Amino acid sequence: MVPDRRRFLSICAGAFAVSTAGCLGDDSTSDDSPTGPDPEDVIAELSTYTTRLEVDLERHESAFEFDEDALDDEGPRSPRLPYVITDEQAEALVVEPEPDDIEELRSFLHETDFDEETVIVEERSVDGCHEAIVTHVRHRNGSGFSTQFCTTPRDPSVECSVEETHRQLTLVRVPESYDQVPSGSGRGSSSGCGLPSYHPDREGER
Repeated sequence: MVPDRRRFLSICAGAFAVSTAGCLGDDSTSDDSPTGPDPEDVIAELSTYTTRLEVDLERHESAFEFDEDALDDEGPRSPRLPYVITDEQAEALVVEPEPDDIEELRSFLHETDFDEETVIVEERSVDGCHEAIVTHVRHRNGSGFSTQFCTTPRDPSVECSVEETHRQLTLVRVPESYDQVPSGSGRGSSSGCGLPSYHPDREGER
């Protein structure tokens, strides 16, 4: 029998109170050092847009790609996922298969001021009863950003099954711009959605 949401939550309620790691099935791990990064490297003021495809793509498949025919040869600004750094790249970004709210996703891209901002496009597999939330973004050593996620149950009103695997798509608008596409990117995941000790919004608690 496919487990429904109520049964799943009753099984995992105790585990979530201590640590979500056992029930999440998250295949990514945190790339932070044990003491965490320098708080000055953490970017807390972000805008995000999240949607999901209720389909399971292969691990090597991506829902995002650039339409190369729609782009000029930009040299050092040539597009490279997960970054979108120009209006032209935003126009050329293809999402396949398209989510039902594709127009809202595109509006998020078009509302970005690429003279001041960068968009990071992220995708990850989640089970039908969970969603991944961006907690913060931090600067990587050298170039680019590392996006940090936590995973949490979806709203109880959502009908779902943990036996289904979906592809979640997340756009993160960072208030920093690039003249050249960053050379690297990273992604981390934590077992809880509380702010880490190194987060600048936790300074008053230290």
